[in-house]
Amino acid sequence: MYNSKQFLRTVNWHFVNSCNMSCKYCFVSCCKELPLEESISVLEKLKGHFDRINFVGGEPTVSSKLIPLVKKAKEYGFIVSMVTNGFNLYHKPETFDEILTDFSIIGISIDSLNENTNVLIGRSVKNSVLSRDDYIDLCKKIKLAGCKLKINTVVSRVNLDENFNDFYETVMPDRIKLLQVLRPAGRLKQDYTDFLIEEDDYLEFVQRHHKFSEVICSENNELMLNSYYILNSDACFLDNKSGCISGSLLENDLKSVLKNVYVDENKYRARYA
Repeated sequence: MYNSKQFLRTVNWHFVNSCNMSCKYCFVSCCKELPLEESISVLEKLKGHFDRINFVGGEPTVSSKLIPLVKKAKEYGFIVSMVTNGFNLYHKPETFDEILTDFSIIGISIDSLNENTNVLIGRSVKNSVLSRDDYIDLCKKIKLAGCKLKINTVVSRVNLDENFNDFYETVMPDRIKLLQVLRPAGRLKQDYTDFLIEEDDYLEFVQRHHKFSEVICSENNELMLNSYYILNSDACFLDNKSGCISGSLLENDLKSVLKNVYVDENKYRARYA
């Protein structure tokens, strides 16, 4: 099980809903996105309670707000991280290379090293996918920029039999997060019943990669629920078990908003400890 040296209070901010991919098990809701000025006011309200902002989406790199928000978050003293599908980082270095050094951690979502499987999942841009070699080059670039490298993999029916060990050996991630595909509460963007797996199947995938157990953080469905702070693009916190949504930070202070969202503190600390 992965353990970092310091516990940092982290919020996962889904500041953008748009994405250049169409992953079938994506659960991002289609609420409105805030303009830059209001997004900055959200950052101001998060100061003092959270230590790290994890920019997620959607896909962060499709938003024109990403770079100014990262710069502003750094100015406010936040540690900054991001989870991305990597497509724009790889194909648009002229835009994003300048901010790589602003991140402490960059997580790349890699659900498969098989190009056909990625198309099946929807992890493609107009049927264009990142190849295994592309992922290797991108991971190396991230580490050369001084960022810690995290690899996120959603384990589902279609990638259940894959083996990432050789890939991990090559890119040497600082952290690996293996997540059992989750059916969240509420309305789904797409039906992905065929992708769901039993916990025993998921654990078999985790065990296959036991060589990297010291950097693996494994999360089955139960561990994912109520274990982290999810802030949506409308500045509302989301309860990923009940589907309940808090009031907006634009209209309320942080303390009153958090009263309406349940996060299991033990799970939360275990996730980031």
